[in-house]
Amino acid sequence: MTGLRIGDVLTLKWKHIDRSDEPWIIRKILEKKVGGKEVLLENIISKYALCLLDWTQDDYNNLEQPERFVFPQIERTEINTTLRECAEKVGIDKHLTFHSSRRTCATNFMINGMDRYALMKFMGHRSFNTTLKYVKWSGMISKEFADKIEVVKVNKPLVK
Repeated sequence: MTGLRIGDVLTLKWKHIDRSDEPWIIRKILEKKVGGKEVLLENIISKYALCLLDWTQDDYNNLEQPERFVFPQIERTEINTTLRECAEKVGIDKHLTFHSSRRTCATNFMINGMDRYALMKFMGHRSFNTTLKYVKWSGMISKEFADKIEVVKVNKPLVK
């Protein structure tokens, strides 16, 4: 729900989450440098993601352990297996990976009208062309762009 890379999720600590006000904001230097430069990630944690944190953590408001990992029980090698097991339990019959969920996140934000520049920054990309590789084109996106095209009045007949 935040579009984070797997490395950023696995290294996310409570000190990276600003909980002073709602919505909570993740402020963390990306694990992967972009264009050779460090990039500060600043992502809002959605209400849905907050519910998941609340559901999975018994002490998510513990401000006394800022160095503690948000997801200490997850191993890199187990994430995709866990995703597939969860999908199966809720009846999703698709091959899921952490990376495919990142792509889904980007697509959902694009469909729901997130600005292209904002989406690029949200995903931690340096170029929007990279972000476009994450967005799965759909009829909903086509409709959004088609609705923005202005109709130009043509004085000549289009068909003879």
